[in-house]
Amino acid sequence: LTAAERKQWKAEALIFRSWIMFDMVRLWGGMPMVLVEPPAINAENVQEVYPLYYPGRNTEEEVYNQIIADLNLALQDGGAPNIDPANKFVFSKTVANALLAKVYAEIPMRDYSKVVEYCEKVEPDVSLVASYGDLFNVNDSKTDVKYRHTSESIFEIPFSDGGNWNTWMFGIDETDPNSTYDWAKWLTPSRNLIAAFDKEGDVIRKNTTIVYAPVTWSNHYPSAAYPHMHKFPSKFNSIIKLRLADILLLKAEAYVALGNLSEAASLVNTIRSRVNLPNLSTATVSSASSMADAVLNERRLELAFEGQRWFDLVRTGKVFDVMNSLNSRDPGRLPMDMVTEYNVLLPLPQSQIDINPNLVQNPGY
Repeated sequence: LTAAERKQWKAEALIFRSWIMFDMVRLWGGMPMVLVEPPAINAENVQEVYPLYYPGRNTEEEVYNQIIADLNLALQDGGAPNIDPANKFVFSKTVANALLAKVYAEIPMRDYSKVVEYCEKVEPDVSLVASYGDLFNVNDSKTDVKYRHTSESIFEIPFSDGGNWNTWMFGIDETDPNSTYDWAKWLTPSRNLIAAFDKEGDVIRKNTTIVYAPVTWSNHYPSAAYPHMHKFPSKFNSIIKLRLADILLLKAEAYVALGNLSEAASLVNTIRSRVNLPNLSTATVSSASSMADAVLNERRLELAFEGQRWFDLVRTGKVFDVMNSLNSRDPGRLPMDMVTEYNVLLPLPQSQIDINPNLVQNPGY
C-alpha cells in the first residue's frame, strides 16, 4: 500500500469499527473494547494473552469517547475519502460526520450544538430525492430497482447481483413473477403504525412502506388483506443504512432542544412537503413539547422499518410511555410484556460469558 492508501484504509476501518461499537453500546451498554491486535496464543503465553482477547466491559462513556476519538482520527489529514455519488458503499467523511451527529445526540455524550454542527457538515454532500418512493421502488419493467446510490443516500449496501434475501424475509420479490406470499413474514406492520400513517393522511409514505396482499394465514390480521413491510420489494434493493432525511430530522430534534423551534419546524416541513403533507400548525410550532413530539412522529413515519424507532424512543426518554401503553392503545394486537429499566438493554449472549470470565451480565437477566 502507498502511504495515502494506508491512511485511507485505516480511516475507513476506524469508521467501520466506530459504527459497530455505536450499535453495540446502544444495544448492550458498556462493552469490552479490544483496540490493539493481541499476539497469537500458544501454550506458553495463554495465561497472559487470553485476557487481551477477552477483557472486561468498559463503561458506556468510555465506549462513546473511543467512538468519537476514532471518528475524529478518521477525519484528520485527508484519511477518510470524500463521498462518491456513484458508490455509497464507502466509509466516507460524510458517514463519519453523520455518525458523530448521532453520537452527540445520545444521552451519555449529549451536546445538541455539536449535533447541529455535524449535521451541517453532512448536508452539502447529499440532497433529498424528489420522490420518496425512488428510495425503495423497483423500476416500471420490474427488472431491477428504480435507483441505487441516490443523492439522498449517505451509506448503503447495494445488491445489484440480486443477493438481498431480506425481501424474502419480509415480503415477496416484485422482480420475480413466481414469488408468492407462502409463509408468515417477519416485521409485520403494527396496527399502531398503520394508524399513525392514516392519522397524518400520509398516503405516499404508507404505500411505500406497507403493502397489502391476500395470504393463507391470519396470525395478526384477516388473511384477505394482510399487511407486509415493503421497503425491500426486490432482491436487488439496497439496504440504506444512512440517508439525509434521518440527519435533517435529527438536526430538527437538536434545534427543539436548543429552543430554536422555527428552524426545527422548517426542517420537518421540508420532509413533509416531499410527501405532500401540510406544514406543521402554528400551535405545534409554538410549543417545545409539541414540537418534540412532532419531530419524533415524523421520524417514525419517514424512517419506518429502517432500524431507527427503538433507538429514537430510548434516546428521547419516551420508551416506557410509548411501549407500555401499546396494550391499551392497540387492543387488537397480541399483548406484550412491559418494558422496564432492565430490558431496555439486551442480555449479553451466554456464549460470550462462557468464554469470557471478565463479563458481567446486564441487571435483570
